Amino acid sequence: MLPASVEEMPHEVQLPSGRFLAAMMAWVNELPFDTPAARRMAGEALTEVVLRALELTRFGGEFITPRLVSQLMVALANPCPGERIYDPCFGTGSLLIEVSHVLRNKAGEVALGESTRVQESPLFGVERQPDLYLVAFVQLLLGGARPALMLGDALESEVASRHQEQGFDCVFIDPPWGMKVEGSHLFDFPIKGRTSENLFAQHAVRSLRAGGRAVLAVPPGLLERGGADRDLRKSLLENYRIDAVLRFPARAFRGLRSIPPALVLVRNAPPSDSVRFLDLVVLPETATACFNLARDLLAGNDVAPHTVRDVPVSELLKMDAQFVVPAEREVADDVLSGLAAKVDLVALRDVVQIVSGFQPPPQAVTDHRVENALPLLRISDLSDGVVRVGDRYLSPSKAARLPRPDQLVRRGDVLLSIDGTIGKVQHIRTVFATSRDALVSSDVVVGIAQKGLVILRPTTPSLDARFLAAVLASDTLQALLRRLARGVTIAHLPLNVLGMVRVPVPPLAVQERVLRRLVDQPGDALDALILVLAGDDEDPLLRLFRTSPALSRLIADAVPESSELRNLTFEALRELRQLRNAVAHPMANSNLLRGAELTGDAVQLLLVLGAVPAQALRRGGEASFEAVSAAQDLAVAAMPIVRRLPGALGRYASRLIERLAQWGETERLDLLAQVQLAVKHDEREFWKDAEGKSHTTVQVTLQGAMPLRDVVVQVPGLLQDVHIVEELKPGQSFELDLELPPGSNWQGHESGGGVRKPLYWAAEKPDGEGLTGESEVQVWFMWSNWGPSGPFAPVLHMEQSPIGDRWLDYGTSPYVAGDVVDDPGMFFGRKAVLADIHTHVGGGTKVILLEGNRRTGKTSILRQLQRPEIGLVDRCVLVESSLQGTIGDPLRDGIPTEKVFRMLVRDIGDACAKAGMQVPLPGMESVVELNAFRFRFLKYLDVYFSGIDPYEALQIYVDMVVAAIAPRRLLLMLDEFDKLKVGIDNGVTSPLVPENIRNLLQTRPNVAAIISGSRRLKRLREEYWSALFGFGHRIGVDPLAPSEVADLVRRPVEGRLAFSEDAIQTITRTTACQPYLVQSLCARVFELAKRNNWRRIRAAEVDDAASHMVYDNEHFRVLWNSAATERRRYLLWLCHRLVDEPHRMNAALLTQRLEEAGVVVPVDLVDDDLRFLIELELIGLRNTEHGPQYELALPLMGLWMNKNEDAEAQRRRAVNEAQGGVST
Repeated sequence: MLPASVEEMPHEVQLPSGRFLAAMMAWVNELPFDTPAARRMAGEALTEVVLRALELTRFGGEFITPRLVSQLMVALANPCPGERIYDPCFGTGSLLIEVSHVLRNKAGEVALGESTRVQESPLFGVERQPDLYLVAFVQLLLGGARPALMLGDALESEVASRHQEQGFDCVFIDPPWGMKVEGSHLFDFPIKGRTSENLFAQHAVRSLRAGGRAVLAVPPGLLERGGADRDLRKSLLENYRIDAVLRFPARAFRGLRSIPPALVLVRNAPPSDSVRFLDLVVLPETATACFNLARDLLAGNDVAPHTVRDVPVSELLKMDAQFVVPAEREVADDVLSGLAAKVDLVALRDVVQIVSGFQPPPQAVTDHRVENALPLLRISDLSDGVVRVGDRYLSPSKAARLPRPDQLVRRGDVLLSIDGTIGKVQHIRTVFATSRDALVSSDVVVGIAQKGLVILRPTTPSLDARFLAAVLASDTLQALLRRLARGVTIAHLPLNVLGMVRVPVPPLAVQERVLRRLVDQPGDALDALILVLAGDDEDPLLRLFRTSPALSRLIADAVPESSELRNLTFEALRELRQLRNAVAHPMANSNLLRGAELTGDAVQLLLVLGAVPAQALRRGGEASFEAVSAAQDLAVAAMPIVRRLPGALGRYASRLIERLAQWGETERLDLLAQVQLAVKHDEREFWKDAEGKSHTTVQVTLQGAMPLRDVVVQVPGLLQDVHIVEELKPGQSFELDLELPPGSNWQGHESGGGVRKPLYWAAEKPDGEGLTGESEVQVWFMWSNWGPSGPFAPVLHMEQSPIGDRWLDYGTSPYVAGDVVDDPGMFFGRKAVLADIHTHVGGGTKVILLEGNRRTGKTSILRQLQRPEIGLVDRCVLVESSLQGTIGDPLRDGIPTEKVFRMLVRDIGDACAKAGMQVPLPGMESVVELNAFRFRFLKYLDVYFSGIDPYEALQIYVDMVVAAIAPRRLLLMLDEFDKLKVGIDNGVTSPLVPENIRNLLQTRPNVAAIISGSRRLKRLREEYWSALFGFGHRIGVDPLAPSEVADLVRRPVEGRLAFSEDAIQTITRTTACQPYLVQSLCARVFELAKRNNWRRIRAAEVDDAASHMVYDNEHFRVLWNSAATERRRYLLWLCHRLVDEPHRMNAALLTQRLEEAGVVVPVDLVDDDLRFLIELELIGLRNTEHGPQYELALPLMGLWMNKNEDAEAQRRRAVNEAQGGVST
């Protein structure tokens, strides 16, 4: 066991060393440690560092429990001061840290006589990773807890037996998943499991005292698997009390853990009669919300909108002790029960024939039509109301067995997916064929349903197949089908469970009216059924949902962007308030209340939804915070009512509550981003105290719209103690008395002097959560106000800055965003590229291929080659000529052949004239003055090219130039050269032009060329351009090195802005070290810094600037369009959205996701697309510990896509692009 002493740290713990240790020590030295609050603040800072480090690894999810999961686990166990608490695999200690927060908040509940014993109660834990052990120990120590931690393996006999001697009141486990545990050294577990989660669960419950409780965070598979996991569940049900099983929504967590755990609350007490199951619908946002949910759940109170089921233990034991709700109970309790009074609800097995799909032998599957072959239908062939056939066939001659006749899909059947993608439904009416020969000769048979699909055929004339498909596609049935599915990695809906699902079967006339209504007003079939049964009357609230643009947009499937979401929310809340007032104070002939009366539940819902105060609906200021708080309160109050509302109104209201929660979270994050302490100093405020110490005062103002409590401020080196403000409202200020010690690092120049110091602060938000931040104190004085001695006597030591260097003046931005970099002072890196070019030009290389994609700095490199210090201008006449520098064809893209050669002659003559060696055209009179020569040269060009072959004209003039400039060489720098291919492909430029240029270079020893263009020059080299490129030396223009990025960011603004290391890392990561993007982002940072008076630039400021930069950015629009096809653009979306998935993103996974989205293409086309996108540097391959995976090459591109493109709209465009065949 570890006492609270770092000196006694186990020898296995490896401390950092070298520069990293020095950097960490410098950072720690800046943190305050003199009070408990300051130490907790330091502990939170350390926690943030650890979290960021684990996020960077992206595969470190087994080391840390997500904050929300920790809060919910602790809330379920509800630990009390003085109890023995234990975590046998604590990782970074996140669970124990959360426990320490709860115990600290409960300290006031302890009786006076018990306080000493309670304070001496340690938190116990075991961890086998030495580095994580150290991290957890330090965090707990700083948080004020008494850690009693062990370094070892809790599953080994010694550790396990030691911790079971006394037992614990609370045990928490979130073990690593799926690890195979072998060895005779294991403790004597009664169930011989071999997975880490099984053994840790056994260890946890066996470590409990009588009455103690354990909260187990386990993989969902442990709730259903057989073998040792089944034996474990059976033992828990028979020997312990299972109070609750909680399941999170799918994909509830991103990043470190994409598969959410299940939480099991076990008590060492006699078994109860039933187990309570909770399916979380929305995630609680705070620790308080977690405790309220746990309290109500265990007390049997209403926990809407979450779904609760109580299942008898005897029933669970009959179904292999699985910790899942039996299908019969899911079906019996579904929301369709509200329709039972108006329409018959019938189990599917009683009204339809359910036919499973056919599993074809692999050798019998072919991708082309053969004699007597029938198309195979997969889940991915069902898309947008049609069935796609023609990609796969079953060859009867190669099949050992054939499908049964009932497994043949016929027009009029209903197909439903039951594997993987659950609930995809299609009534077979329209067939889309990839070719004419894919169509089946029969007018009835469409193909063969493969495994994963089931065929539903009504067995009674009272059920229309079209109505059945529409009902199964409704939101209510879709949610039910997904709930009934089993499996963790691949979901499966058993046929016997599907047969239990109840569907409404109204009279055929009603079904027909519903179908007609859906044709006129597409929507949800159950909503349409409810309206038809009600006689088409709508209550005013439902009408408002249907007619209000704001409400309609909010309840649509697509999630609005944050700015639009804010505007829509305010508009919707105002409209709901107006309708509420009309209901509360009805007036004659009110338009809002025309038609049907509001039902009781609808009235209650409206009274809640419309209760946001009018003053809170003003935009900006404190009203935003008030609106967020009010919206979150009404969402909680409205959900119990929403659950009672049937049909469309219930679904619309539920979606609105979901959007309100999303808006509240987005707005809350925006409010947090705005919170800052702004520091202002009066340069005349200096004085000395009675001891002769120098002082000054600064004013600190809270910016943003969120009030803070218990604000703790520390200014190392200037503020002798922490300053505490109990409550601080937005715009409110307080003063700090700063002592200016003689050793301060002052800077000065001819107008005055100053010192800058960081200001660290921590506070409590209105919801009780902590918040930390950093600002900057700038103390400044002017010589003109204080005379030659300044405000101090004697004068403080100052490091004199160069004359005229006003380090507080911003000036103009030095960053070059968009233009060619001419200034050597702004050209960073590329030394190796310049040296390579210099070597090969001097060595006689005829052609240098400078390859790099758009905005990588190729033109800037060509421009820098013309600097004298590079050493080329003395040996060569450098001719910069861009294929974008002349007028193209007026009708088609490209440059006519004559204009290509005319442009070259023009640029050669201009370059010679600028080099002081005028070479007039044949027959042209020469003039001495440079500009006059250039004007006459351009004017005479048309005369020179008239009546002569354009290439011969170029050759004649080049020979004249070579003779005139000898012994110098002529170096042609041809920029944007791949633009020629556009003209050749469009028939504007002769395909002989590359041959002509090759001939020019090969037959003239003193003529060389640097040809620059995109990475697709490689494609040109592989085609008919090889004659030109075959003897060239390739130089790739790659991204800058991280050290070069740091120089490019910092050096131009030295003395004006200070970029922190995390800011540099953020810029390096988001720009992928592309110089144009670095300069553009830094230019936006500079602009915002000048506007907001920023001096210290951190990652938060860089993120803010990036958000501004990507809004409607033309550069990213061009990159997006360069992908050329809708499928490639959707691949970009997949690479962006799947980056945090637990599976490696390779070509196979991307192909699978394309098929799931309805974009069905051959694998070789996907491979070609990926190669194309890599060449454009839109995506890249990154090595991970699981192997290489695809991801966006530019993180800023992903941010641009989030703000400017709709993923669902892009999917539809890709599907439409792929469906370019024959329809019948």
